Amino acid sequence: NQDQRWGWVISEDMRGWVSLEYLTVDGDVSELPIKTEFGQLISSNTESALQSPTLKPTITPSKVPTRTLTPTTQTVYPTSTASMTPKPTKTPTTIPSPTLTSTTRPTREPTLTATSTPKRVTIPSPTPTPESITLEGSGDSLVNLDKSFDAAVAHIIGNSTGRHFSVESQDSNNAFIALLVNTTDPYDGVVPIDLDDRDNTAWFEITAYGSWSIEVIPLMTYAEESTLIVPGSISGSGDDIVYLSGSIPDLAIISGNQEADRFVIRSYGSSVDLLVNTTDPYKGTVLLDSDTYVLEIKAKGSWTIEITSP
Repeated sequence: NQDQRWGWVISEDMRGWVSLEYLTVDGDVSELPIKTEFGQLISSNTESALQSPTLKPTITPSKVPTRTLTPTTQTVYPTSTASMTPKPTKTPTTIPSPTLTSTTRPTREPTLTATSTPKRVTIPSPTPTPESITLEGSGDSLVNLDKSFDAAVAHIIGNSTGRHFSVESQDSNNAFIALLVNTTDPYDGVVPIDLDDRDNTAWFEITAYGSWSIEVIPLMTYAEESTLIVPGSISGSGDDIVYLSGSIPDLAIISGNQEADRFVIRSYGSSVDLLVNTTDPYKGTVLLDSDTYVLEIKAKGSWTIEITSP
């Protein structure tokens, strides 16, 4: 169709229409060997037949038929008039108050709490007072002393024939500690042993003619028989031990040794002090340490000691 510039093209592979706007063809269009592939025109005989190597076909859309709308008549029905019915008035209802009924409150059972069994406490029995130890013999002897207490006194009796009589204390190695008795007269007296913490008598060495006896007594046991309550005074005869109690000691007023023999007095506290040492009759006053707790007297005949407090 040369007037409208479009035409049908029939080829070996496809059939369709194509725009001829850009084609210039000499001769009969029907004899033109044209082949189309997906809208692209290709000439197979001669290059002069096509002015443009690639032509995009112009596709003319088909006319869409017009739909004619016919108006319809809508019938409107009258709305019914609703009648308003008044709502009924609510009458308040009286709600009765609840009746309170007293109920018995359940009794709570007591809870038993397990308690631990108290431990049995064993009260130790008071330590019994050690018993005295008595040693007896005759002539020269070396006897063992096995005691369970420290500070003590020894009541020694011997030398009834008036010969030489001596008693010496020794430690476990037989080393000398003290000369307790040394006389040529019959003897009956009390002497201290182991008042010093460093001493521990284990043996007695006795030189004697005839029989002898030694009774070892704990210091506190003997104190029950020979105690001076400060302030106060005490009298005695021969060798003895005096235990001090009561107030703090201050001065010792001493008299004795009327026979003009040896007269010795020592005090024991934190230290050992020699208060009196004479062979003459003695009457005097000496100062005591405040911690003095024992007095040792070596004498022949009677003596008196008075102690004052500050």
